[in-house]
Amino acid sequence: MNLRYQICACLYQGTACEVFLVRDIVTSQLYALKRIVRHHAEFSDAYLRAVYQREACMLGWLQHERIPHLISAFEEEQYRCILMEYIPGVSLSRIQGCSSEQKRLQWCLQLGELLRYLHEQQIVHLDIKPSNLQYWKGNVYLLDFATSRFLQEQDVAAAVSPRLFSQRGWYAEL
Repeated sequence: MNLRYQICACLYQGTACEVFLVRDIVTSQLYALKRIVRHHAEFSDAYLRAVYQREACMLGWLQHERIPHLISAFEEEQYRCILMEYIPGVSLSRIQGCSSEQKRLQWCLQLGELLRYLHEQQIVHLDIKPSNLQYWKGNVYLLDFATSRFLQEQDVAAAVSPRLFSQRGWYAEL
């Protein structure tokens, strides 16, 4: 892995990706690092590349305080990596049954605000579920944009790249 980041913990492990809590060894800042494998028996390289590009583009495009911000996207020998803001807290999948009806209503209202923002940006998430919602300091955060789509565009990278390239120099790395 990139020598600047030290793995602290595994936050998620899936079929073709894993998410780690990492520490920047220069600044000591904590981030979430999503690693998507380059080669997998179940998925084509083209599909995995599209997942990587889509999620990096979406996180770079979206500017909301309850959506993780993209820090960097880079490729290594075996992985495509997305470095993003780390959102501490707990997944709603772990606490939904342990909370009051009033608390769950607050979560739904916050999720509604997030969805309104996404739809104003002409984006659909396509994977809303408790495990993709993080609860921290009274707020619900929306995670995992790998399956998200622009409503009017089929090619996410082509749709986003002019805006990102002009506003964020990182896109040239994709």
